[in-house]
Amino acid sequence: FSKINQDSKLCDFAGTLGGVVETSQNEIIVRSTAIRSGFTLIELLIVISLISILSAIAIPQFLSSREDAVESATLANLAIMRDAVERYLHQHDQTYPGTKPGGSEPSEEWFVNQMTTYTDRDGLATDTMDRRNYPYGPYLRMIPDNPNMDSGGTLDPDGIRVLRSASSIKPQGARATKGWAFNCLTGELIDNTDERLGQIIEGPGGGGEIEGGG
Repeated sequence: FSKINQDSKLCDFAGTLGGVVETSQNEIIVRSTAIRSGFTLIELLIVISLISILSAIAIPQFLSSREDAVESATLANLAIMRDAVERYLHQHDQTYPGTKPGGSEPSEEWFVNQMTTYTDRDGLATDTMDRRNYPYGPYLRMIPDNPNMDSGGTLDPDGIRVLRSASSIKPQGARATKGWAFNCLTGELIDNTDERLGQIIEGPGGGGEIEGGG
């Protein structure tokens, strides 16, 4: 009876250890069947390899999606400005914004004022709501930013280079400090940082190139 009690206690002890008891005559053998914890080196290497493969697939797709979003936003802002310029053109005797009435020198200040405030038939702008004398506009609430350009420092994403040129204007690319470029003679409107996104509005031809100041 004492032997049976001892065997029973050993079985209980082995059970708490997750073991199996085998008896062979006077021997009691405890074989551990406890579930091991942790990972082997090979398993860790496999997991790391899988993570690296997934990262290599996902990161380029994320970057490509961001670039597509920026390009779409840039084109959308160009389309908004294009529509505003066309409406101004039709209401001002086929004259593009960007020059002072009676003058020919291009000006960013005049372009912004003629797009964002009230104007008369000649393009004279005022920020007062005088519909009797200034019945046209505003065509834009503000000049939109160029999503391709970060703000800060000398960079001006909503700035616009206003030029007067008979030929196609070129973007300044990496040297650009203003987001957009506009030809007040031909109506050409482009992203000043990337010529691939340029949008052209057809208009009359003219003389040599002149660039206006801010």
